[in-house]
Amino acid sequence: MPPTGKTIYRCNLVLQNMEKVQMTEEQRTQIAGQASFVRALCYFNLVRLWGEVPIITKTQTVAEARNNKRSPVSEVYDLIIKDLIVAKGLPEVWDESERGRATSYAARALLAKVYLYMKNYQEVINELTSVVADINAKRNLSLVPMPQTFPNNLKTSKDIIFAVQYLKGGVGESVHQNNRYRNNDNGNIISLEQAEFENNDDNRKALVAPTGSGQRPGKFDAPATNNETSADFPVMRCAEVMLMYAEAANELSAIPTQEALDALNAVRINANLMGKTLEELSTKEIFRQAVYKERRLELALECDRWFDIVRTGQMTTVFPGIAAYRQLYPIPQTEIENVSDKGGWQNEGYTVE
Repeated sequence: MPPTGKTIYRCNLVLQNMEKVQMTEEQRTQIAGQASFVRALCYFNLVRLWGEVPIITKTQTVAEARNNKRSPVSEVYDLIIKDLIVAKGLPEVWDESERGRATSYAARALLAKVYLYMKNYQEVINELTSVVADINAKRNLSLVPMPQTFPNNLKTSKDIIFAVQYLKGGVGESVHQNNRYRNNDNGNIISLEQAEFENNDDNRKALVAPTGSGQRPGKFDAPATNNETSADFPVMRCAEVMLMYAEAANELSAIPTQEALDALNAVRINANLMGKTLEELSTKEIFRQAVYKERRLELALECDRWFDIVRTGQMTTVFPGIAAYRQLYPIPQTEIENVSDKGGWQNEGYTVE
């Protein structure tokens, strides 16, 4: 079973059995919220990569699993939204010993991102208004200049709303995280062209430049021992919240607004850049492209670039000549072999005649 499938299985196991365990209502709410958040995050990644996927909300027998069908994308999003509404009941913050668990902030931010993909911009604003207010007030959350968030401060930075956490010492997925952005022989380095940045004042620039003998970008360059590192991986940051808010506010208006500009400029100023003016970003399209560019620079190497290209319709511009069907990944053949009725399982364009 692939890692995401195993995670969904474990979430389902928790959610369907929690009523059988004696606990307080507060504990039940927290457990349900955390399991629902993780399941929603898994399905969000699945639907973005493969489109239609089976909706599985309970543990299954082998016979049941072999009868699974792919569900429409709209139904997958319905499940994600339902789970994240449950997760909104989580605490805003946890005790220090519990840091890293999903929070109501994480649920709202991820729910807003789901609505952004659905182009439901008003719901993006609805979910993020209070989150943005807390970021601006530095209440629990805050924008943090990137050198102070990366490379190894994700565990404590107020910019981090939710991250995948790793431990050193040969514990599971912690091993070989130092190879996260290069293959083993250094023959294929993932980085960002330095010319994409406006100038050397941008405090994000150096962190995505190839560095050292391994030419691995320094953004996640945590101290490593025996090819292991404790570098966490961010799933949602305050900076992305501000950029989502700016994008949605712009899409809801005929022309760029001060509200949208303030959110965009908060990220730019945090990166040690000058803020833009409404005169510079005078049309909806110019502002839109400015947000897209800022997302590329701010979220570089955080595994959002491909999804942004697809969701914003930039595929033909960024990858001219690439067939449109490649916006979705092919369904792995091993998954198709696991079901009885294999009809309709492979994504269009990948079927071998």
